[in-house]
Amino acid sequence: MLIVKNAVPLTGADGEVKGALETFTEVGEEGFAPRCGLPPAAGQEGDFCGMIGRSAPMRELFATVGRVAHSNATVMLLGESGTGKECVATAIHRASRRAAGPFVRVSCSALNENLLESELFGHVKGAFTGAVRDRRGRFQEANGGTLLLDEIGDVSPAVQVKLLRVIEQRELERVGESIPVRVDVRLICATHRDLKVLVQEGKFRADLYFRLAVFPVRLPALRERAEDIIPIAEAHLARLVRDGGVRSAGLSPGAVAALGAYAWPGNVRELQNALEFAALRAEGGLIEPAHLPEDLRAKATEGPGDDGEPAASVTATAPFDRARALMVLGACDWNRAEAARRLGISRMTLWKRLKAWGVTPPGQPSVALRPGRRSD
Repeated sequence: MLIVKNAVPLTGADGEVKGALETFTEVGEEGFAPRCGLPPAAGQEGDFCGMIGRSAPMRELFATVGRVAHSNATVMLLGESGTGKECVATAIHRASRRAAGPFVRVSCSALNENLLESELFGHVKGAFTGAVRDRRGRFQEANGGTLLLDEIGDVSPAVQVKLLRVIEQRELERVGESIPVRVDVRLICATHRDLKVLVQEGKFRADLYFRLAVFPVRLPALRERAEDIIPIAEAHLARLVRDGGVRSAGLSPGAVAALGAYAWPGNVRELQNALEFAALRAEGGLIEPAHLPEDLRAKATEGPGDDGEPAASVTATAPFDRARALMVLGACDWNRAEAARRLGISRMTLWKRLKAWGVTPPGQPSVALRPGRRSD
């Protein structure tokens, strides 16, 4: 049986811990709902509810979504800005038994305390200046479905108290009204901040944290799954051509190398913005390093060399590590001869490194790593 276990301390009037309460929630093994599709198999590029990834961290994330989706457990999504927390929340909703219900998102950082309270819980006419009519809050709008509280770490202490009551009692009071309203909502919260640190600093209630962090899910940064960079880039370019009226002939080897050499502090969102910028500058042609934003151009070798030959790609001089090798192999569809050329090493050296790392090509784990077999 797959379960989610949550433990919270029980304190006495003196503030000392007297015991603990543990709860167990069955998750189930039903897998992913057909509405959202199956996660990509190991070694295959996937597009699952808007998430693309063939890397081990993403395959683990897809499996985690499948495990938690069929429960009502509160999920906390942790990760840097731009890693796709809203996409993961959407995937959990679509794969859950609440998929037919509403999916409502609230950005807690975009509203001040008074507006956020009204946004979440609603208000009655005359509750405050400008309240000219009754208004349902987002909790009521999400009744029977899922509510995503984005950037939960930015919620004020006053709103934290009211959130705690809703989570514990599953009922709320609208601003200006004392009549409790029952709600049935699956709660997902997301943050790029370390809530444990905020709890220690007294900026976030410990009891609220323990009720929100029932099932924490960490999203990997893009630099932690470098082999997904090119599949994401190509998929986004195709989407821009299809939906955005942008023309593009694709990525040049130099552009591929530059994308792989960049650290992507803004993660997938920054990658998407960079590609749109580059596609517009390329005016329908092949995207070259010179078309990329300035931060990325600094990582690429631009223009031909003195002998008239194209300059070596950035991957030829960059450190040869596992993440970079897998990124280049993915861009070459695992053609090891081409990947070795882009990495600036011999095919035999690449084979030896892959063997040492225990890396096997997708779909052919036992043959493709034999150095004498020309499967390229």
